[in-house]
Amino acid sequence: MQLTHSQLKAFSAAALNFSRPVTLAELPDRVFETLQPFLPCDYYGYHEFTKFTPVRSVVSPNYRPDLQAFVEFMHQHPSINAMRAHKSDAAVKVSDFLALPKWKRTDLHHYLFRPENQNYQLAFITQDPDLELGLALNRSRGDFTEEERQMLDLIRPHLIQAFHNSRLFSSLSIGLDLENRGSIVATRSGKISFMTQNARQYLERYAGEIKGDLLPDTVRTWLQTRLQTSDSMRPDELQLPCENGRLTIRSLSSVPDEEQHLVLQEKKEDQGFEKLCQLGLTRREAEVLFWVSQGKRNSEIGMILGTRPRTVTKHLERIFQKLGVETRTAATAIALEHFSVR
Repeated sequence: MQLTHSQLKAFSAAALNFSRPVTLAELPDRVFETLQPFLPCDYYGYHEFTKFTPVRSVVSPNYRPDLQAFVEFMHQHPSINAMRAHKSDAAVKVSDFLALPKWKRTDLHHYLFRPENQNYQLAFITQDPDLELGLALNRSRGDFTEEERQMLDLIRPHLIQAFHNSRLFSSLSIGLDLENRGSIVATRSGKISFMTQNARQYLERYAGEIKGDLLPDTVRTWLQTRLQTSDSMRPDELQLPCENGRLTIRSLSSVPDEEQHLVLQEKKEDQGFEKLCQLGLTRREAEVLFWVSQGKRNSEIGMILGTRPRTVTKHLERIFQKLGVETRTAATAIALEHFSVR
């Protein structure tokens, strides 16, 4: 029996709820909230695996599964055995492979599922070489229907995308205030779906008033140009000057992505890089050396300056040559003699 058009439409609309950015810690609750109206069950399980070994498990309602028992008796799980053997991420039921009386006689059921009277399960595990994501629905009574299997299959690509979005969002959320950095998630057309308070303040200061939920015209025009321009000519960053400062906006998303994750970095222009230029360095080399002296890694310097880590490495090679040193530590020591680090 197939899902009706209205059921598919309602479920697809709910699945889009996954796309709203949350941190990895918040993702399981977002998943459970989305599934509950469509796939009622006793327990919802969100699992992250590495080579089918659980690294994180969250179950709702709050229930702490015995992961040690799971690992010890995982070889008795018919669904996992089938997914592993066939390298399939399609949703399967335990009853596809094992009748309930035989399932109840396994050690796995006895130690993991019997305490909460979980007799029926519908689940999938994504086949990702780096990290498998699993969703498991458990009931004490009444096996899952084919329509419910279809719904769980439909949610799989949304879960994968939500996980990657959440991982990126989590990394963007770390230290935003401390690093004078803001974060925005916007659609390809420039509609804002998420924005930190820092980002709003930066946009209003450097790009003008935010009207409704749209990026300011200058930023939206840059984003459209970036999405429509070939690789060799693509403007990867936008720089907006202001008195005593400069705002750099850079997208961390690939061009085909429906959602664009933008990082905003404010740089004050009164940091005294001129003192380091006295060492015979260019302005950009002085900036790189300054951030090296602050303990920043090449990837972090690239983010701050709106350039690639490889370009930072090339700048460092020239700095070492000009200063007659071979290490970052030696270059930092020279910088600190010429510049009082705040």
